[in-house]
Amino acid sequence: MNLTDKMPPYYTDNELTKKLSVLPEIKPDDTSKQSRLLNLLSVYDLFIPTNMAREIYSTVYFALVRSLNRKSKLYDTYKMNDNRKVINGRGITSGINGGDCSLIVGDSGVGKSQSIARAVSIISENSVIETENPYCTVIPVMTVEASPMVSIKGFFLEILRVMDSIIGTDYYMANNRTTINTDSLLGAVSNALLLHCGVLIVDEVDRLVGNKKSYTFVNFITELLNMCGISIIFVGTPRAIEFFSSTEYLSRRSMGNVYRQMPYGNEYYGFCKELFNYQFTLHKTELDSNILRLFYKYSNGIAALTVQLFVAAQQIAISNDYEKLDMLSASQAFTDKMSIITPYADLGKHIFPNARSQKELSETDNGTIPFDYNNIFENLSVRADKNADKAIEILSKYITVECIKL
Repeated sequence: MNLTDKMPPYYTDNELTKKLSVLPEIKPDDTSKQSRLLNLLSVYDLFIPTNMAREIYSTVYFALVRSLNRKSKLYDTYKMNDNRKVINGRGITSGINGGDCSLIVGDSGVGKSQSIARAVSIISENSVIETENPYCTVIPVMTVEASPMVSIKGFFLEILRVMDSIIGTDYYMANNRTTINTDSLLGAVSNALLLHCGVLIVDEVDRLVGNKKSYTFVNFITELLNMCGISIIFVGTPRAIEFFSSTEYLSRRSMGNVYRQMPYGNEYYGFCKELFNYQFTLHKTELDSNILRLFYKYSNGIAALTVQLFVAAQQIAISNDYEKLDMLSASQAFTDKMSIITPYADLGKHIFPNARSQKELSETDNGTIPFDYNNIFENLSVRADKNADKAIEILSKYITVECIKL
């Protein structure tokens, strides 16, 4: 029996981009201010695939292939012996040679959790894998969160609780006893994962770094990998690397990817170009190099901050009857709603391409990024309330302004 035959196909290129994308339908009928402000919230449901999302999809897909291949060998033995009982985890280990683990590390806001969720939905197809002889139900990918406040026993019970909620088993109730010790619970969890889980994703693993229980947690994770024989993917911020470097065993067994913000280039331009299709202001703005650079300046290429800025700028423009998403409304949005995060997001410390690489940036499949500085001065006198000092302050956000006293 080959369990991988029950997996969906492996998608690549444009087909993968289409599968990963979540692009809500725009409702253009009602142009009232209230309706547009409400419809603007649909932008938060968007998912625009990045290179990171495509790589994460591959990581999860191939982890499931490895895990199901090991399960197929187990089930062949299971079938020959005509044994449909849950067998001991340690006895299984020798037959499948333990599991493997991967590490997905990314800064907060780069979109790793959303990317994982999209990958899981495509790979699992919102269903489970069922076998007939012997009968068993396998969850392709299951996700749990690590918590610094939870004990090792509590973490293992959470795995069983999530599993029960998906396939209707009763592992949690059967093992949630005060008399059960951690070693016995480890065996029970290993059996349950071996029989019913393809890939286990442990999210927010960076929460365990610096915790007094982290060393104990590492030891039990190592045992779990040896006993359950499945693929485990750990997800967290760069602090999670400390968790893995604490033991040579996990370091040797782990395959990891570290993701940062998008660089200023074609990928960020493509992300923003898709985003700019969701303008709910009365006057639409074309994405040019000036506003692109401004968005990058205020978001540092972080996807979540780019979306927040995009929404906040429109909220301000619509609410104040300015009705245009441009450099002025974006700057106002950053000042009013996002400046508090500047020290934490390290905003403003970025490298823009030189003239030559800027030309390369403009050479996209959909044409070029126009260079137009005129929009900086649009409605400047209105926004500055005819105040020269305020006008200079606004202009200095986009261009270098030098004041000369006469």
